[in-house]
Amino acid sequence: MNRKNVIRTLTVVAVVLLLGWSFYYFSDDTRGFKPVDTSVAMSQISSDNVKSAQIDDREQQLRLELKKSNSDTQDSDKIITKYPTGYAVTLFDEIGADTDVVLLGSVASPKYTQILVDIFGSRLLFPIDFVGRGDMSRGGLLLRMAAAGTELEYAAVSGSVLRGRRPPKLPPLRRTR
Repeated sequence: MNRKNVIRTLTVVAVVLLLGWSFYYFSDDTRGFKPVDTSVAMSQISSDNVKSAQIDDREQQLRLELKKSNSDTQDSDKIITKYPTGYAVTLFDEIGADTDVVLLGSVASPKYTQILVDIFGSRLLFPIDFVGRGDMSRGGLLLRMAAAGTELEYAAVSGSVLRGRRPPKLPPLRRTR
């Protein structure tokens, strides 16, 4: 192999590695969230220091945006934690008996809903308009409703029809410049 081929091969390898690293770095949507122990996250929930929360069920992680950062959260107002399987029972105890729980994921399969229904019962709600929609369609519906400032109508998961005909496609969003 001559010198030209070695340099060309090393350049291609470097470019591929750089592209792979860039894809990994920029596709990570948890950037800006500080990892903490589950007990720290639960103490923030208990002390009513949570502005917003997002449960990523597939990754079994909880993202919290806090009202105020503190030393427990290493002075970060955005924290993320992994939670163990079966942690929904502890979460149930923490949120109290008068709080409704809204499931924004798939409701078509009992694989996801039955465990939560067993824990939260009739307090587990879902948006009625989610019936028959896939992931992307549910996301599109949420975006449109949030932009319009309209709250979705909710129903209890237990006892509801969770599978149905696919609703018509959502109208395209208007682009504003």
